[in-house]
Amino acid sequence: MNKIFTKETDGLPLRIFEEISEIPRGTGNEKAISDYLYNRAKEHGLDVIQDDYHNIIVKKPASIGYEKAAPVILQAHMDMDCEMAPDTDHDFRTDPITLVREGGRLMARGTTLGADDGIGVAMCFAALETPGLAHPPLEVLITTGQGNGFTGASHIDPALFSARRMINIDCPTENEIMVGSCAGASFRVKLPLEREPVTGDMGKSLRICISGLTGGHSGEDIHKGLPTANDLMTRVLLNLRSKHKLHLVHIEGGDAVDALSRDCNAIVMTDAHLSKELDALEEMFEHEFSDLCPGLTITREAAPQEEECYTEESFAKILAMMALCPNGVRAMDGRFPGTVASSCNMGVLRETENSFILETRVRGTYRTTVQDVCDRIGCLAAAVGGTIEQYDDFAPWEYAPDSALSRITQWTYKEMFGETMTEVMAHGGLECGILKEQLPGLDAISIGPTILNQHSPSETLMISSAERMWEFLQQLLKNL
Repeated sequence: MNKIFTKETDGLPLRIFEEISEIPRGTGNEKAISDYLYNRAKEHGLDVIQDDYHNIIVKKPASIGYEKAAPVILQAHMDMDCEMAPDTDHDFRTDPITLVREGGRLMARGTTLGADDGIGVAMCFAALETPGLAHPPLEVLITTGQGNGFTGASHIDPALFSARRMINIDCPTENEIMVGSCAGASFRVKLPLEREPVTGDMGKSLRICISGLTGGHSGEDIHKGLPTANDLMTRVLLNLRSKHKLHLVHIEGGDAVDALSRDCNAIVMTDAHLSKELDALEEMFEHEFSDLCPGLTITREAAPQEEECYTEESFAKILAMMALCPNGVRAMDGRFPGTVASSCNMGVLRETENSFILETRVRGTYRTTVQDVCDRIGCLAAAVGGTIEQYDDFAPWEYAPDSALSRITQWTYKEMFGETMTEVMAHGGLECGILKEQLPGLDAISIGPTILNQHSPSETLMISSAERMWEFLQQLLKNL
């Protein structure tokens, strides 16, 4: 098989990334990639541990002259987000990622690329494997479950680490240094609902599909004004129901609580002709979002007649929950202009046999901010007869203005490239907050190459940025 990256033309991290792209590694399916990394470390004669959560911890003694330097942790996560284009046939549990190189860009054919955070993993292992690299004692931590509430990072054994400074390699913009990140939690609202038999006067079944949206990450992209399919379907149903007798048969939308929903489908019954209204709604959405989502479409087609639909009261409860659930940016951070302080993403709509399920990811600068949004969603759920359940959470990484590691990182970047790194607070969650709770006194920063369109099939790694940040990491370790 021909390789995209070769020793003659490309750096070690890109070559390692190509190798790990052959191994399926979606969240919850990390055993194979964990085994691969464990064996790779063993083959290079390194001290390596694989724990019960498939986290990988690799240690390497200091290079000559750095024996008295304080140790440093290099950290990344091995799991990747799994999203694919509607016309793609791909099984993330068994199929490798198909890499596509177009000039200076690296993408995947029809799926997420996995540069988030595969390129971080590759840089960590390149640091372990590069002969002659100057560095303090290294403690490399590659975690699992980043996309599932940071389960790997939450269950490390603190006794395995002596370092109290850490370079996380999960920042998606080259000239930025992350110095903090939000807290977050996922919530599942469950509405017990009733159905009733379909009668002849309810009309015909119509399937309405909203698709072609850009999607994106519920943290990094929440401030960009991108529409979500679940929210647009809410607007469609509210509009149609205000004008016509409408019965809801089925609704589902979104693939992951962390992703901005790209598709949403609903089946309704009505005796009205909805073509003009749906055309007008599509035209309205195109007017509002044509620059952001040029592929946005509302399709409609006849659907098979069902035997049951939701009762009028149940339909009203579903619409109330969708319409009133917080969605999007709630507040901005006054300390960091342009940074979101709190948000909520209505990521998934689905059904069980007798219930409607809404899943949302809440993010906030502090745990108290997250709790406030949770309380509001819980109040809404109770008002319509539902319940709310939390099923994961992650700690905030609070800004430390006196970080010595941040100062030397920014100084090194300025010396190498003549540019100033911008300090940013991530609205996405990083392992840094969780690891700081478990490793008291930990000084952490996050860096990385530029990755565009994370958590979508358009995910793109800028190759030259990956090469530059590898050179930067080597110099940074030398300066520590």
